[in-house]
Amino acid sequence: MKKSLILALSLLLFSMVSCSGSVKGINVSEALSANEYNGTLFYKNPVIGIENAADPTVLYNNGYFYLYPTTNTMNCAAIGVWKSKDLYHWNNLGVAFKPNSDSWGITQLWAPDVIEHNDKYYMTYTALVNNKKYHNIGLAVSDSPEGPFEEIKTEQGDYFHYDFDVGMIDSTIFVDDDNRVYMYYSREHTQNYNEETNKTESWICGVELSNDLMTVLSEEPYVLSKPELSWEVKSNGCVNEAPFMIKVDGKYYLTYSGNGYTDANYSVGLVVSDNPLEGFVKNGVDNRILGPDPLSDFVAATGHHAFVKVGDEWFILYHSSKYPTSPDANRIINIDRAYVGDGNITVSGPSCEISYLPQAISGYKNIANQATITATNSVDKAYEKFLNDDFIVYRYRDDDKLWRNTGINSTITISFDSEKSVKGILIYTGLDDSEKINYCNIKVNGAQNKVNFFNGFIGTGAFEFEQELSTKKIEISVSKKNPFSISEIVVLGK
Repeated sequence: MKKSLILALSLLLFSMVSCSGSVKGINVSEALSANEYNGTLFYKNPVIGIENAADPTVLYNNGYFYLYPTTNTMNCAAIGVWKSKDLYHWNNLGVAFKPNSDSWGITQLWAPDVIEHNDKYYMTYTALVNNKKYHNIGLAVSDSPEGPFEEIKTEQGDYFHYDFDVGMIDSTIFVDDDNRVYMYYSREHTQNYNEETNKTESWICGVELSNDLMTVLSEEPYVLSKPELSWEVKSNGCVNEAPFMIKVDGKYYLTYSGNGYTDANYSVGLVVSDNPLEGFVKNGVDNRILGPDPLSDFVAATGHHAFVKVGDEWFILYHSSKYPTSPDANRIINIDRAYVGDGNITVSGPSCEISYLPQAISGYKNIANQATITATNSVDKAYEKFLNDDFIVYRYRDDDKLWRNTGINSTITISFDSEKSVKGILIYTGLDDSEKINYCNIKVNGAQNKVNFFNGFIGTGAFEFEQELSTKKIEISVSKKNPFSISEIVVLGK
């Protein structure tokens, strides 16, 4: 941390402590520009320290995150691994996998996926087949998530890879509750001409594998999703790629990316089924769970993702364009919270604001949903439920899920049934610039302080209390004559 920033923050904290009746703590939003905030409580996109990377997959193992992306810095001739305890500080461990020089594919290594299975760690990856113009899927194994991963050989001594006599990319392995194993991948669109549409298309396909992953048990691959919706077939071709499977409460949630990664509208879609290889259905004409907003240039080309569960919480990792207004192969890694269940996935993103880490890391969770929230000067009292519904509005199509006020100073009261230990608070405004706020005041146990907002895509105010406070009530007051809105209030506590 720079000395000037330390001094500024120290003076800020001192002023808070010295003012009688003030809440002791720090305005987190004021430290955002230098990325200097409590990395064991908060995080912010994009991931710091992982440059020029894409197609992330992540393994959460023994309290650590292991991130394996496509690494342009290694010229796509090797796959690197990064390790983190908190999603904030990432340590580059170097090369996790590099194929042997006499292997079947040694260039264009893309889209790794790593799972723990049978007390080993298996990596599938995409590589260009030597002397051919299409890709296949390789398999490597390690005793450690850090690697090194070594290619597996067949009984004949050949380097093993999945070859269906077609181009294959973007594989992922899913082990079901009954220990049956499935692989999902994308048919490479340059090698897949659809006579019905008169176009080249990439499709999401799936097969069942043997428990050792080396035998395909399905007679033919199952085609699970084709590009059919308007958002999937824009400027960069007809694309369904980068599948990822999770299962919750007996339902199979298959997510994928559509469009093309250099298009601003590259997004993540969802199909759901009760069967791992059949019956997947797209919900309506727009089944996206993550994508850029057409009215924003803060983030673009959000796709090729993976999910990870941390404790009871789901997170999605994905890449976006480093240059949102002119997307290209320069990409950055992002992490956002996801909610899975009832046949749908909701993502709190794409975000570029301060957010809060999972409870398994920070020791705190969002307890606002345990409180009763009321507000003065509501446009509609029924909409006060949106203040603590665990849903941050990131798309204009969802802006009916906001609390709005009438343009008169308002106070929002958060009341708990019993004393709660509270460490921090985050307040998210709506998307419309005219409805954002620059600051608010928070009041806890008779003491108060000002919270400044960072107004990016979403206006966000965040405050970390110097110590845990025990309280049954928090008040948030806003002084603004014009109408404003609040999307969500998060209270970090126990």
